[in-house]
Amino acid sequence: MSALVLFVLLLCQQLTGCGAQHALETHMLITGGKMPSVWEGRRQLAKSWERPVDFSFRETEPYTLMLALGGESLDEYELRLYRADGQLLQRIPCGKLASERPIEVPRYAESRGMAVLTDAEEDAGCRTRELYCFNYGRERMELRRSWRLREDTGFLEIWDYLENRSLYSGAVLLDEAGEPANREYYDMLLWEDLYALWEDTEAESTILTGVWDSDGQLLSEEEYESREALLAAHGFAGSTPLYEYRDGHQKLQLELYRNEDTGECCGIVYSYGFNSEWEEHVSMSGFCVRGVLAREWDGGWQDYSVVEESGYNGADSVEHYEEIIEYTSDGKPDYYKSQGLIAWEEGYEELTTLLKINHIYRDDGTLFYREYHHNPRIFYTTLSNLDSFFDESGRVVYESGYITHGRLERYYIYEDDGDKPVYGIFLDYNPEGIFAEAVRYN
Repeated sequence: MSALVLFVLLLCQQLTGCGAQHALETHMLITGGKMPSVWEGRRQLAKSWERPVDFSFRETEPYTLMLALGGESLDEYELRLYRADGQLLQRIPCGKLASERPIEVPRYAESRGMAVLTDAEEDAGCRTRELYCFNYGRERMELRRSWRLREDTGFLEIWDYLENRSLYSGAVLLDEAGEPANREYYDMLLWEDLYALWEDTEAESTILTGVWDSDGQLLSEEEYESREALLAAHGFAGSTPLYEYRDGHQKLQLELYRNEDTGECCGIVYSYGFNSEWEEHVSMSGFCVRGVLAREWDGGWQDYSVVEESGYNGADSVEHYEEIIEYTSDGKPDYYKSQGLIAWEEGYEELTTLLKINHIYRDDGTLFYREYHHNPRIFYTTLSNLDSFFDESGRVVYESGYITHGRLERYYIYEDDGDKPVYGIFLDYNPEGIFAEAVRYN
């Protein structure tokens, strides 16, 4: 069952209870003072029955997605995509959803994608929220995370049931409503990095490793039966990693080794997945780079009001260009958006976002995360989406961005308290493997 059809099914059950057919049979419309037939009443109701559907695609502010009744039998559904002016752009048949097996969905206060958040009643001064996700293999909603806040002490714990560990535990500053004052930060800890559960999640039996020279040429591709065999083959058996990067769940994501005599860098990247039985599988990919490039540190994109190094911000591509800038209470950039009118279709102008950047800070004011997006139709597709993560000193340490054939990752390595990185590891994921590049900053 596709995610889209499943979402429509859940929405139908929420809105109509036992199904839309029952609603049509128990409601009749009176037009012109005459009582219509049951069939005519059902037909008229089906014609006007539409329900909005939330969908989290970027750059879709001017569009509306609706779930509607359609088909001659009046018990089938379809999705209708409307433009901002009400013009119907596309109709997607969904079939007779009422015949699907019902799935129990908890009463929720908020939804994001296929995850829903309940807001339980307060119990002895403890406010509890629970986050549920759909398990495709078991065809049911399952409790994945919880959010518990002690109102008297401000002690908050965010718990992940899939990994059976705490994502956050500690006292937080509360606002006048009794919510965390830094709500955006704790919301991200609660909602982000929810593993999808797939039946085909299996660990690779070997570690595919590409060997690259400093000019970006692939020298060879090798396979190793284990992490230890890979490291031994390149002279790093028993060595201490130069660097390790762990994700927000404290899982090892990258370990990097370097031979100071030969200049070779060798690394292993880890990816994690879970099946419907909540069993974890770990896969590894390797890379080796024989030679390091020398570059100047560019500051890591400090000027975020422009997209290109030339300073072009897209203003010439639109009419009525404007910028929206918001700051935190201590004067740090919080939210930035540039927009304008552009005619994608002849005779029709729409308000289009050019550039959008959101910042999330820790309680101590250090930058934790930055979400960047520029319009690929106005600029270019590479890195049109870029997620950046920062350490406790506010230094960028990891970035993951979009590219048409996969994704790009950047790791930045610092020495002690230095404000600029010493090394950068750039990984380009594509269907053939990982292209790797190592950089030493002057």
